[in-house]
Amino acid sequence: MKINLLVRLVLLVSISTVSIAQWTSIDGPEGGEIAAITNAGSYIVCGAADGDIFTSVDNGVSWTKRGKVPGVFITRLTAGSEALFARSSNGLYRSTNQGDTWELQLDPGIFIGKVFATGTQVLAPTGNGLFYSSNSGTDWTNVTGNLPLTVHAVTIHNGDLYAGMLDSAVYRSTNNGVSWFPAWNISTRSDVNFLATFGNTIYAAHSGEARLFSSTDNGASWSQSDILSIGTINEYVNDLLITSFGIVVPILYQTSFSLPWGGGVYVSTNGTSWSSNNNGLIPRWIDAVTFAQDDVLAATRGGGIFRSTNQGQSWIQSSTGLVKSRILHLSYTNGGEKFYSSIYGGGFFISNDSAQTWETRNTGFENIFSLPVITQFLIKGSAWFAGTEDDGLYKSTNEGLGWFKAGMDPFPFTGLALRSNDIFATQTVADGVFRSTDDGFSWIQIMSGFTTLAPTCLAIGGAGTIFVGIYEGSVLRSTNNGTNWVGSFLGGGAIPRYIRFIGSTMFAGTSNGVYRSTNFGINWTPSNNGMELIDVNFIAIQDTNTLFASTVDSGLYVSLDNGNSWFAFNDGLPTLKLTGVRVMGTYLYCGTNGYGVWRRPISDIVTEVNENNISEKSSDFELGQNYPNPFNPSTKIRFSIPAVTLSEVEWSLVTLKIYDVLGNEIATLINEEKPAGTYEVEFNTSSIKHFPSSGIYFYRLQAGSFVETKKMILIK
Repeated sequence: MKINLLVRLVLLVSISTVSIAQWTSIDGPEGGEIAAITNAGSYIVCGAADGDIFTSVDNGVSWTKRGKVPGVFITRLTAGSEALFARSSNGLYRSTNQGDTWELQLDPGIFIGKVFATGTQVLAPTGNGLFYSSNSGTDWTNVTGNLPLTVHAVTIHNGDLYAGMLDSAVYRSTNNGVSWFPAWNISTRSDVNFLATFGNTIYAAHSGEARLFSSTDNGASWSQSDILSIGTINEYVNDLLITSFGIVVPILYQTSFSLPWGGGVYVSTNGTSWSSNNNGLIPRWIDAVTFAQDDVLAATRGGGIFRSTNQGQSWIQSSTGLVKSRILHLSYTNGGEKFYSSIYGGGFFISNDSAQTWETRNTGFENIFSLPVITQFLIKGSAWFAGTEDDGLYKSTNEGLGWFKAGMDPFPFTGLALRSNDIFATQTVADGVFRSTDDGFSWIQIMSGFTTLAPTCLAIGGAGTIFVGIYEGSVLRSTNNGTNWVGSFLGGGAIPRYIRFIGSTMFAGTSNGVYRSTNFGINWTPSNNGMELIDVNFIAIQDTNTLFASTVDSGLYVSLDNGNSWFAFNDGLPTLKLTGVRVMGTYLYCGTNGYGVWRRPISDIVTEVNENNISEKSSDFELGQNYPNPFNPSTKIRFSIPAVTLSEVEWSLVTLKIYDVLGNEIATLINEEKPAGTYEVEFNTSSIKHFPSSGIYFYRLQAGSFVETKKMILIK
């Protein structure tokens, strides 16, 4: 029996390999949330916030994807002579093959500080004390001694160990951690998170104030240097780098509760005076810095990697290959010749060659510490408008070469739309629907009487009709440009995210799949067959029958019958977290959360959906495709048992099992008698101890004489 099953599975793998086409990653907009960077000698390594690792052998000019560190996020990287060490939410991990694979080293609890490595010696500060390895992490020894348990930073200076502590102190050990004594204790605002040494000097920095402390007598006495000359309320040192030309410190600060954050890289050649020339460094949120040959490299929150070849005086983006951007908005004009995109923390991008190459258009945003989160984009003649999440509305009259504020309070924008010479906007405030008749210089609020409602999306119809989705679960409609409004409740707890028209038919992407109206929004009914409880954030239309829906965390769904039924289509996508979808020519473009923009020929998608899901319905049993697929960690499987196929018996013994590609049984989901009907069962890998790694698996339904097997893909 197992041999027959194995043959069947191998055949399925072969067929799938032939039939599955590929999604293609668009080379940009490049950048993303890069949380860590370090110099490993012959190469540089950086880590994205989600754990993806990249290396560069050309001083950061270009990057190559390696492996992935387990955990929710990665915050620090350290390189020894034989291994890399990464701090993630799951603990401390080690790689001995330049980041391709990672193994857990320490899982000490809630905190791991900045790891120190020199040669094969490694020191790991944690919430459970200090650990030491003399062989690149193969073996570890607890050297906490009489230290307080929470250690934030560690270094070796003149042969002695120094530990930065939770209680704003530095401890010193002269006997390799057997015993410790205070080397410094001073009242400060935060913990000693960074220690570094150069020559006869040891340096210390606190995370909660922009000051550098130094000692030239092994910690007996310390001097203080204020990095910022302005008064601040909150300030944070994010890293401490000692180079051949001086000291480099990335800092975040806030000058008052009402003013925006500022930041950037500060440089000192003598440890007492500081300069910050951040020309070209956008955004200014820097999580980590490193030194390679004569260059300084900075890891930014949204903009990828920036490099300075003149000791921090000016910067250029060096993110080729770092397609880690979180796409917030994706649109095009001129038949796809011009593409526009905004990414989280990285600002606004434009492409003039059908999304093949990209350039930033962020002038006017440069004084903002973290570039505005652009959620909406609109072109009106020669004017561009960018609605942001928390910084109001921006306008450009020279194709994004320069931006300026165009009014509106700093509430999140959920819609921008155009009718003739009027611009409409929605924001997440009570009665938050606005209109401008003078190109965005002034605005009037056109909704009233719904003071508890916050708009979630906006669409403009014909003859003065406006449609506004409301967080409370309805769609409001005005047929006289906003003078009067009536509402239609969606039901099912659905929150509308996006509204789209196909002739007289309207579709609303919601938190509960897709809803449809055939009478211009007066009534709405679920159009969710195949995607119930799926959070839909965007709908793209190919023709009157073919629709595509991007979802928050379930990937791409396709309908070939005007929304009557939907099928997941995710083979080859790097993530199920999509932020938008657009039809342009013969291609479908998907914006993703953390993996940039991907595209695929529409003909591939339609053909494969037809082959896999739209075959003529049988009067026999039916086994549906699991959704989402790929999945992590759970997916759902639906099947039907018609009574007419049970040899005049209303019950049948049903088994539903999971197998790997070798035919080994992984799990049994169902093994019981069931009556005729339609069923749905969830398969969650997290409930199975030591579940195998990412890859192709198969689920097999057997009921009476009926047997069918289908493929599923797990991505971890």
